[in-house]
Amino acid sequence: MAVQQGPIAFPRPTRVVLRILIANAALWLVFAVGINLAQIRPLSEVYDLLTLTPTEVAPGLRLWEVVSYAWLHDLGGLSHILFNSMALFFLGPALERRWGGRGFLKFYLLSGIIAGLFSVLVGFLFGGRWDAPIVGASGAIFGLVTAYSLLMPNAQFLLFFVLPVQAKWLVWISLGLDLLFFIANPQGNVAIQTHLGGALAGWLLITQNWNPRIFLPRLKRLFGGGPRRGPPGPGGRAPLYAVPGGKKDRNLLN
Repeated sequence: MAVQQGPIAFPRPTRVVLRILIANAALWLVFAVGINLAQIRPLSEVYDLLTLTPTEVAPGLRLWEVVSYAWLHDLGGLSHILFNSMALFFLGPALERRWGGRGFLKFYLLSGIIAGLFSVLVGFLFGGRWDAPIVGASGAIFGLVTAYSLLMPNAQFLLFFVLPVQAKWLVWISLGLDLLFFIANPQGNVAIQTHLGGALAGWLLITQNWNPRIFLPRLKRLFGGGPRRGPPGPGGRAPLYAVPGGKKDRNLLN
């Protein structure tokens, strides 16, 4: 994908995005060389210790796994880390400029953690392939995809550098492709539950629906439990209401 503003535009990496890219690449290189080439057994044990295995998290109190898994990638090839890095490279800078470095990092980490916790829940409920070890930043990346789709819906993308697409469709296209891959190969190694958890995390954080005081009134209005519009004001005009927005509300996570 590429953000399109007139001709194809390649964003300049912002400070936090660049540091995450470097950290992911460095960790992949250390583990790939140390395990695949040098065959350093302690390094392999560290990699396994940091990998997320859903049914090991709670019983073994290995709670760090819901954080650490997002900083590891498949060591069998470049495609896994390459695609995640490309998504972060193209989507991250605009969001970091909007929120600031601290807000962006907080959102990125929370998306990965929530996606990890969702994966743990699915692993406990269903077992089997859903309890397989998980690595990768895809949960956090899907949080970014969802945030971009919600906050900048009219931004233009060249999907696969060819197809022009508005950003509001990006999350649905991503989840749809995931579903197609899963249907085609149910026993494949794509952690679709983590991707779904990341998208859910992005939606909860951006809309603030994680907060019951916000979500429950919205749910009540959705099912007709409250008025959607106030009565006309003096002179037959509808009254004015203050709605969220402006400089203060742009920084959703601070």
